[in-house]
Amino acid sequence: MDEADELFLRGKAALKRKDFDAAVWDFFKAVKSGFGDKKYHKAFANSLRKRGLTKLKTEDEQKAEALYQKAKADRSIESQDMFLEAALLGHLDSAAELRTRYIIAVSTTPEGNALHNLLVKANHPPTLCKEAHNYSWHKGGYHKKKAMEYFKKAAALGYEPAEEIIENIRLCDIRDKEKMTAEREFAKKNPPLEGEERKKYEEELKKTLCAISRKANIFKPEKQKTPLPSEQILSSHVGGVPYFEEGGKWPCNREGEPFTFVLQVFQDSESSLVLPDGIKLLQIFLDFNEEEEHVVIKHELNTEKAVFIDSPEEEKIPYMALTFKNINMLPDYHYLSIASPEVMSLAEKIHPGKGEFVVNRLLKNLKFKEHDTDSYLGGFFGDLSNSSLGHERRKSTPFFQLYLDRDDEGFYGWKRWDDAMLYATYSEKIKKAETELIINYD
Repeated sequence: MDEADELFLRGKAALKRKDFDAAVWDFFKAVKSGFGDKKYHKAFANSLRKRGLTKLKTEDEQKAEALYQKAKADRSIESQDMFLEAALLGHLDSAAELRTRYIIAVSTTPEGNALHNLLVKANHPPTLCKEAHNYSWHKGGYHKKKAMEYFKKAAALGYEPAEEIIENIRLCDIRDKEKMTAEREFAKKNPPLEGEERKKYEEELKKTLCAISRKANIFKPEKQKTPLPSEQILSSHVGGVPYFEEGGKWPCNREGEPFTFVLQVFQDSESSLVLPDGIKLLQIFLDFNEEEEHVVIKHELNTEKAVFIDSPEEEKIPYMALTFKNINMLPDYHYLSIASPEVMSLAEKIHPGKGEFVVNRLLKNLKFKEHDTDSYLGGFFGDLSNSSLGHERRKSTPFFQLYLDRDDEGFYGWKRWDDAMLYATYSEKIKKAETELIINYD
């Protein structure tokens, strides 16, 4: 029996005799010892719920605050224990820190959910505001009523951000009413087209949308039996073994640390995929810690000199085959007005003030969909809201867009990121790709 199981059994025994403090500590240690085993996480969450968060006593104030400040400055594994000790004394900010810093913040984890509910029950102002946001006040009705209850409760406790939010909601309500009034007046003066005239403009709009579409190849990883390294080297795939020729070296970052091999795409006669400018091979390497990318482009290959070079990293992305799907792609709605001003002009003629509605309905009928969260070659770039590429660069055909979703069960499996996008444009003149890595955190 390992240490985690021993602690787990001790925690169960403590629960049985209703010694909730001991149960919480034993299950907490079991979680640390056997991290990732759902059994320990659920037991810890259950003991937390039963034990609850007590009101901070005057004699415990100094001790709890000292533990809290020390834990915040420490930022080590040991600081988890200090946060928990302070939380059990009734220090609510410590409980919040324990949840957000060490239990991966999201309320979907058993412990995170348990601590969140306990903090709401204990009237912890920041958590009351989080709970209010869970009700999405902008949806109105019951959701807005519940959200406002929590915001007002936090404001009554002197929490200034809650007061600011309430004022912002009030101003939003005023603006929304003014906007609705203005839209109604505009609609009366500018009715939509009807009958044959509407059909004529809609057909013209469909033709315009089809004319500005671009061919693209979506590429997706698929789990398959891992082939031998010699077979992986000459195929398009995620993870596994990349292609090298004799004399080749594994790429490293500026600190001399090896990049992680992410994927490679081959141009071959069997694939419908077409890489630009006679490119034969595209490889992507990433440094997940330094947030750097390394892109390899090869125009000539001598496969007879292909060699196996194993990754110098201990943790590798597991092999997955790449499949490609040809699609017709349009830019997202907000870029359509730049890509084709005629599109928006026609849409506004059909229904003044509702051009976006007209375009989106036609795109649905034409079976076009947005591809911001797909990996693809060619086409149009997806969501560039955090990018420096800008509108002018968006007009060019992208070399590729790579979307990396954080998936603890999947083939990327990092913990810090929510998702990331790697954008690349290709210059045929200098035969190089200009890349930009955009990372979105939780």
